[in-house]
Amino acid sequence: MTTNITNQTSSSLRIIGLTGGIAMGKTLVSEYLATKYKLPILDADIYAREAVLPDSLVLQSIVERYGSGVLLADRSLNRQRLGEIIFSSPAERLWVEQCIHPHVRDRLVQAINTPPLNDPQQYPIMVMVVPLLFEARMTDLVTETWVVTCSEAQQMERLISRDRLTVLLDEAGHITSAPELIVEILSPGTTNEQRDRVAKLKLYSTQGVQEYWIADYRSQQVEVYRRDNAQLKLVTTLLATDEITSPLLPNFCCLVRRFFA
Repeated sequence: MTTNITNQTSSSLRIIGLTGGIAMGKTLVSEYLATKYKLPILDADIYAREAVLPDSLVLQSIVERYGSGVLLADRSLNRQRLGEIIFSSPAERLWVEQCIHPHVRDRLVQAINTPPLNDPQQYPIMVMVVPLLFEARMTDLVTETWVVTCSEAQQMERLISRDRLTVLLDEAGHITSAPELIVEILSPGTTNEQRDRVAKLKLYSTQGVQEYWIADYRSQQVEVYRRDNAQLKLVTTLLATDEITSPLLPNFCCLVRRFFA
């Protein structure tokens, strides 16, 4: 059941809806607000992952639609397989989001109406981090909206930054999971090129990466690999004057030459 926040919170309560595109800096802003001002942070992504835990109603619906192939041996969600389905079909991605968003909405409302967060004297301000705040029609849950944005150069830097991978490595340096998109700056030398174009391509394929971009400084080109039948396959090679977009990055579009500026 989808819950509405209307008349459920004190009028003195201030709820900031923090949103923005990928690599815009939402995490940076939310961590700053939590550290500097001690504001409670409610992260929609956490509730979205919770929605598809084993035996959840959402996961059951997903299995009914796509079959047991979207489950791992331990009956948890096979995110790699589901990703292959939804990122190749906007309609299926919308269907999955429509299954998950009501759960996220209910959990956000539950959180702000549960002690101690429901005490405006103790917590007069809180932050909801909702990447799809507008698309999921959750703006009525907040009293104000903050859209995090940054320059195109900063966004590119965050997309390319190797720091985005470090949190996904175990102590031995093995990748335990992977982001949907990885951008690699092609390293010079035959051995390094072989590593980036072959070894890493195979590794990211097995880890469920949806897109892999290889930026080649020497040729001023970007190779775009996208997942197809459980493999990352080269779909296009873009020149410096071409524009690069991705189904993973709504509203993102920039000239390839910006990679090399």
